[in-house]
Amino acid sequence: MSYFFILAIVIMSVALSAPMFLMGDKFTRKSFMNKTTEIIKMNSRIATMILDKKSAILTNTIDDIEYVFADVVRAYTQGDIETFEAEIMEIYDHSFAKDIDIFFFQSADGKYLFDASTPFYDTSHIVDYMTANGRFLREGIRVIQSESSSGILVALSGSAKVISRKTGELAGYLYTGIVLNSASEIIEEIMQATDISEAALVYGDSIIAGNIKRSEKQIIQTCYNANSVNFTSEEVSFCSDIRLGAGGVDLKFYQNLPDHFIENVKKQNIKMGYIAMLIVFIITIVMGYLINIITVKSLYKLVDYTKAIMSGNKNIQFKKSIISEFNLLAGSIADVNYDLTEAQAYMKKLINNAAAPIATWDRNGNITLFNNALEKLSGYDSSNMLGKHLSHIYNIFPHAKVALENNDTDVSSSAQFESALTHRESGENSYILWNITDIFSDTKYAGTILQGIDITEIKNAEEKTLLASKVFDNTLDGIMIVKKDGEIVSCNKAFSSTTGYSEEEIIGKNARMFRPGIHPDYFYEDLWKNLFKYGKWDGEVWQKKKDGEIFPTLMSCSSIRNSEGEITEFISVLHDITEQKRYEEQIKYQATHDSLTGLPNRIYFTDKLAEQIPKNHLPSCIGIMFLDLDRFKNLNDTLGHTTGDKVLEIIAERIRNTVHGPDMAARFSGDEFTVFFTGVKNQDALIEMVKNVTKRISEPLHIQGYELFIQTSAGISVYPDNGLTASELIKNAEIAMYQAKQTGKNNIQLYTDGLDETIRDRFIMESKLNRAIENDEFSLHYQPKIDLATDSVMGMEALLRWHNPELGFIPPDKFIPLSEDSGLILPIGEWVMKRALSDTAKLHKEGFADLKIAINLSLRQFMKKGLVEFVEKSIETAGLNNRNVEFEITENIFTEDLSTISRIMNEISNLNIKFAIDDFGTGYSSIGYLKKMPISTLKIDRSYISKIDSDTDSESIVSSVILMSKSLGLNVVAEGAETESQVNMLKDMGCSIVQGYYYGKPMPYDEFLEFVRNWK
Repeated sequence: MSYFFILAIVIMSVALSAPMFLMGDKFTRKSFMNKTTEIIKMNSRIATMILDKKSAILTNTIDDIEYVFADVVRAYTQGDIETFEAEIMEIYDHSFAKDIDIFFFQSADGKYLFDASTPFYDTSHIVDYMTANGRFLREGIRVIQSESSSGILVALSGSAKVISRKTGELAGYLYTGIVLNSASEIIEEIMQATDISEAALVYGDSIIAGNIKRSEKQIIQTCYNANSVNFTSEEVSFCSDIRLGAGGVDLKFYQNLPDHFIENVKKQNIKMGYIAMLIVFIITIVMGYLINIITVKSLYKLVDYTKAIMSGNKNIQFKKSIISEFNLLAGSIADVNYDLTEAQAYMKKLINNAAAPIATWDRNGNITLFNNALEKLSGYDSSNMLGKHLSHIYNIFPHAKVALENNDTDVSSSAQFESALTHRESGENSYILWNITDIFSDTKYAGTILQGIDITEIKNAEEKTLLASKVFDNTLDGIMIVKKDGEIVSCNKAFSSTTGYSEEEIIGKNARMFRPGIHPDYFYEDLWKNLFKYGKWDGEVWQKKKDGEIFPTLMSCSSIRNSEGEITEFISVLHDITEQKRYEEQIKYQATHDSLTGLPNRIYFTDKLAEQIPKNHLPSCIGIMFLDLDRFKNLNDTLGHTTGDKVLEIIAERIRNTVHGPDMAARFSGDEFTVFFTGVKNQDALIEMVKNVTKRISEPLHIQGYELFIQTSAGISVYPDNGLTASELIKNAEIAMYQAKQTGKNNIQLYTDGLDETIRDRFIMESKLNRAIENDEFSLHYQPKIDLATDSVMGMEALLRWHNPELGFIPPDKFIPLSEDSGLILPIGEWVMKRALSDTAKLHKEGFADLKIAINLSLRQFMKKGLVEFVEKSIETAGLNNRNVEFEITENIFTEDLSTISRIMNEISNLNIKFAIDDFGTGYSSIGYLKKMPISTLKIDRSYISKIDSDTDSESIVSSVILMSKSLGLNVVAEGAETESQVNMLKDMGCSIVQGYYYGKPMPYDEFLEFVRNWK
């Protein structure tokens, strides 16, 4: 049957082709088809030329923009963004808005973008696409397509560099474009230039511009029909490819020839048809039956079978045809389909389950593959990604933009880049090394493959290594790495800064170079043994710097082992503890020295004295001096503690300068100082040493305009005579100092046996003194003062007496200094003043109204706040006249704050109360003070009066004082006159008043009243 079939086909072909060739081949093939093809090609060229004209307009626009914007960009480079944007809008609206749809500026660094594009299209995706692809900066005019809110936009696009004419610097790039969608003016121009009745520009499955009568669906079908020319009885239409721009997109240009052309074709076809129909009719009748039976039926079966196979129907069986070739062909189709299905399934499974993330997209930028690994890393469902545009890949992998910039070539190309991929749900970051490859088929771009390698662990390891490197370089402690033999491998900046060596200077050298020679060899041997045995060592080590300076460090060493556990290097961390050591020394110094004076304190002094005792060799001895500043509390209360501290500092410095060699001075507390002298030959030598100290201290001090005189009381003990221990020697020296205080101060006392009992008695006396006023143990005695001129009692001095039931009568020179030291002089002084004023008032009532009372005021009383008010109130309470009151003060008061003393004395003097200087000649008064201060009387000390008749020096002194007093207009009282000859001499010298035992001793009030009454 196959031979018969072939024979029938041959006969039918010959029968049909011969008359068709003779009657219509020339017209049909050469005339009609050639003419139609020529017209269609010409029309296509015209359409391309019109589009190229638009491209030329865009090119000219870009050239104009480069020229204009060379001046406009000045505002942007000067930072005036608002003016710059206004000028862009004005240029676009007046010059380019008619022809240009896309119009935006991007700064050179990509951080600034201003879009002035037409509002009639959604050009945002085109803007993103153009700025993301650097190809627009170097390839002139291009055609691009992009998604928008209203569908796909196709546009001619280009860009220009904006270079400032003034500075010549690149300011940015200006992107421009013409949207071809709905470009009716282009279609109209094409139709006017060609002889066609319909025209349209087609992209994908939509018409972007056109003037058509047919439905859009019909035109799309025509453009994607397998035949190039659609020839029907009603029309002749054709869809040709137009490639816009180098490397741009392909558009289809649809055209429909005019009706008159169709009419001509119809006429020719009618003629041909009649002839052909006759021939075909005859042949068809003969052969049609045979063909239908033998061929067509089998062919339909094969087609149906093929369709079923391709649709996935695996159970269908091909019914054998009488034509064997059809049977063979059906079997081959089944085999090929099976192999292809298996291969596709395998490849899909392989790619989807690959460990590497993989994605692909086609030439139109639509995603065709998004495998499981990529889905897992990104968090995006692959089913949602398939069919989406490439921009979705950009959203996930923004770095892909960089790789695509250089992939626009005619051959397959690839590039690599790294990016951080963040899972959209968990936020987990992965680092991927991507390989992006553009695939070309027959020099045409077919699509792109994006595949990656997860390098997260490598990246994390790199970051850890980098972090470790930064920690190594930036840690404040010095770090050095050495080999097992001590060879230095590396060090950080802190190590170089600490030691003074740069890394280059020490690499390759042995760590022994930092040894200062302080530690013995076994110290380093033990260090290395511990490192090899235990893998670590910590401790303090002295190191040597480059300049030779030795400094302490806290060093921590540990071993570094390889994967097999073997020690390869050691790392040593050095912490410079110089400041810490200095701080420790400072703390130690503060613990052993006085913070104010810098002298050793009690504890340190005692320890050092204890160290010296065993070193002493007889017959030499060790002397201890315990020194106290007299009346220092008065100075503090008067001039303030700041001045007092300054005085202590000066005194401490003077004492320090008198001490040499192993001898030591210390401040024990307050105004107490101690010194021990070593290698003392004898007691006399020790006394001279102490005198040298006290003499240096007593030199005048000039502080804040004041001249101060500091007196001291010092006690001395001697090793081994006065004690065998440091504590015992210090205690006995202190006891001797108290003895010096009790004997009038400003002297030196050696410790003797029994002095400790004296100190004990002093404490007992102080305890009793605290309750003396409460127990009414005080009394006042009055000693008369005689006016030699009138031989009358002109007044009396109030003298305090104390009688304790247990201690008996205590002399004033015992308890008065104690009361001053303890501060009890203040309440005692107030009691004395009130009682003396009260007794004087009673004497006045007894008829002795001219008697004047003299009351002693100590420095502490004098400096007490509110003294003036207390005096005024006490006199008023007693009912006395102020003129009958006189206060006696000592010369030592003028060693204190003279401005304050002067003020107080003037305030009291303004109350008509007089002042007398008691014990004149024993202190530091000067004629200047006598003239400046409100003083009315001088009382010559009894030590001079008692020797006036036996000592010429005393006589001269008394005589001089009397003459001086008269010249200054002052009264003179001679205190302590005990014999008639003394009284006569005083009278001859011109002394006006005498006080002493010659006239009367101090007596209680009642006796004094009788004395006055019985005065001759």
